[in-house]
Amino acid sequence: MMTERRLKQLDAGKNAIAWLGAPTRFTSFRTVAGTVSDYQLTALGETIEEHVGEVVPQVQPDGAARQWSTMEDVAIAVSPGGAGTSITLTTDRRQDIVTSAVVFAALAFVLTVVGLKLLSASGVAAVGGVLAASTSASWLAFRLYWKRSATNWQRRLDGLGSIVAAQVERLAADREHD
Repeated sequence: MMTERRLKQLDAGKNAIAWLGAPTRFTSFRTVAGTVSDYQLTALGETIEEHVGEVVPQVQPDGAARQWSTMEDVAIAVSPGGAGTSITLTTDRRQDIVTSAVVFAALAFVLTVVGLKLLSASGVAAVGGVLAASTSASWLAFRLYWKRSATNWQRRLDGLGSIVAAQVERLAADREHD
């Protein structure tokens, strides 16, 4: 279960990584009026599964809160409480950075090799320029790619959070009418 302390740790400046130009951890949090029953939480898990594919449900020791983990490492926590139901979605995409960095390092290598072949007759002075240009170009491409990926992940979490919140509101309204 995602506690308030853990949420604060996630949001305490560790989200933004200056050298990347974008965060690696993403969080979407909202509170919805009303509460849902245990039975309704099970139905909510089925709705989540419809939107994200297979999920692994976890019932918290108190029995009231539920958390689902998706195959894409997104944790979805739903905690009914007195003031409403809290919904928290989190993901940490550091593993994506490693994969992306390897791809863009390979790009830098290819650019360097091509540049050196083209300038082989120009001598050693051009080698430094080729290395600097190819490294700068691939670093810029990597940062732009990661900024775009970060924007997409935050949008995706917010969208999924809206779907879960709408379903919780419907379930809470149904519970009030029963």
